[in-house]
Amino acid sequence: MPAFEIAPSLVSAPLLSLSDSLAQLRSAGVQKLHIDIEDGHFVPVMNLGTRFIEELRGSGFFLDVHLMASNPEEIIPLAARLGADAISVHLEASLYPRRHLTAIRSLGLQAGLAVNPKTPLPDLDYLADRLDSLLVLTTEPEDPHSPFIPATLNKIRQARQWAAQAAPGLPITADGGVSAENLSDVLAAGASGVVVGRALFAGADLQRSIEQLRKAAGS
Repeated sequence: MPAFEIAPSLVSAPLLSLSDSLAQLRSAGVQKLHIDIEDGHFVPVMNLGTRFIEELRGSGFFLDVHLMASNPEEIIPLAARLGADAISVHLEASLYPRRHLTAIRSLGLQAGLAVNPKTPLPDLDYLADRLDSLLVLTTEPEDPHSPFIPATLNKIRQARQWAAQAAPGLPITADGGVSAENLSDVLAAGASGVVVGRALFAGADLQRSIEQLRKAAGS
């Protein structure tokens, strides 16, 4: 299984002091940033836009873009051009996920599939050769204050069991409501990474928050 990784979610970051937050995350050894791109349709909010990708290009962080959009094919080329390193599309927004994953890879990016809490895991066998990561949402995406949903741990377990046979090195990431209090359960279920927003940016000392998460993960 891949090494444990924390990806701070910028949708929860204090935007007026973002430069300071990025400096703290860099000092804490964070290498990946999670950028939600919302269209106001797939989810009824529009917190961040594609300009964030462009502004962060060249920052030294790996830019992991999560398309929460009804028409991902319209955004994939733009996100790639602006500097994304990886793009995840939602299963619920894609009639042809293999086509979308192939398009992302053809642009030289890592391709990921995201799955909402209510959606059962699909048959992933036909996507295995196009899939670089799996993002399991562990809160309801339309509610920024939604709590962690423990039942989603079963989906992470199912994904890890599948990956153990079909894609042993596949990163499986939990996204939503993850904190130091439930992190051990998330990792025990089989996640190799977490997207953390509220639990990370709620405090002023980001380095300390990162240290607490790593301690909870035993890393």
